Amino acid sequence: METGGYRAGCAERAEAESKSNAGEAARVIELLKGVLAAGELSPSQVGLVTPYSAQVRLLRQLWRDACHQATAATAAAPKKGSTPLEPADAAAAALAAACADPRSLEIASVDNFQGREKVRYLVTTPMGEGAPRPL
Repeated sequence: METGGYRAGCAERAEAESKSNAGEAARVIELLKGVLAAGELSPSQVGLVTPYSAQVRLLRQLWRDACHQATAATAAAPKKGSTPLEPADAAAAALAAACADPRSLEIASVDNFQGREKVRYLVTTPMGEGAPRPL
């Protein structure tokens, strides 16, 4: 997924020898929430991969925050009894269920995923401000 990189104001941040990009990380977490809210995959079937440890730390924090919000929103929602859930409510419930164990979603560097398999991978590669740099 193209996140817009430098054109969207997603600034890269350097931490010692590593890099992170908060804008890109937030977009990846939103994409992940949509995938999990669809209810077709569990967190253990998905892997978030990035080459940078700073991005790993940022993604983990954003995922924990998203899970806290999802479970709090679901707990605060009125119970509807036996009536079918509206699509938005069903998606929120599926996301809250996916957040039951936030650690079941693996967020790690490329090296940590070596030789492992998941049903779906989301890859994030932080990009800096300005023109794209050659690889």
